[in-house]
Amino acid sequence: MTTLWSGIDRTAGWMSRLCGWGAVLLTLTVAALLVSNVVLRIVAQPIYGVVDYTKYGMLAIVMLALPYTHREHAHIAIRLVTDRFPPRARHGFELLAQLLTAGTTAYISYLYLARTLMGAKSFSGGLITLPEMPFRVLIIVGFGLWAVEALIDAVNAARRLAGSETAETDSPEIDPDDPLAADDSLVAGKGPAGLRDAVTDADHAGNSERGTRGQS
Repeated sequence: MTTLWSGIDRTAGWMSRLCGWGAVLLTLTVAALLVSNVVLRIVAQPIYGVVDYTKYGMLAIVMLALPYTHREHAHIAIRLVTDRFPPRARHGFELLAQLLTAGTTAYISYLYLARTLMGAKSFSGGLITLPEMPFRVLIIVGFGLWAVEALIDAVNAARRLAGSETAETDSPEIDPDDPLAADDSLVAGKGPAGLRDAVTDADHAGNSERGTRGQS
């Protein structure tokens, strides 16, 4: 099961990165088109229908960039409140958010797929006639792959939530007033006993140093 899930994760990551590179190439193409249109407007005639090309190009860029942006956790997120919660609560909120994202994006992808299969409008009605089918496919793929990425993050959040619950169950009780257990980062992975050993060793070292100075 773990191998299967890792394969799904790698495949989704590969597809998201491919979509990301496609968005980069389309961005460069649209930029070159706009620069060419400005130059041609000065020296000759502008490109006919450049507004339509740019509009549909921007649509394709956004759709291709969505899944890759989610995988890289580059979407705008405000964690001013959730960062103040304990780890278990943070993982729970992250799980809920990812499930909502997966459900919403999957529903949008399904709606566009259903409308396309039902025979929606096939061509645009701007200055130039462009087939809408490729752009509908991009919307379906973009939102669908975004849903997959959100589902992967939801599963990972569920695993972290289960791990935090296990850690809270297995962790020993530590007295907050005990100075020896105030900072468990001093002895990583050794717990309060390791902290006490470290403090004891430090006391022995200090006593030895004071004894050496007294003899000298």
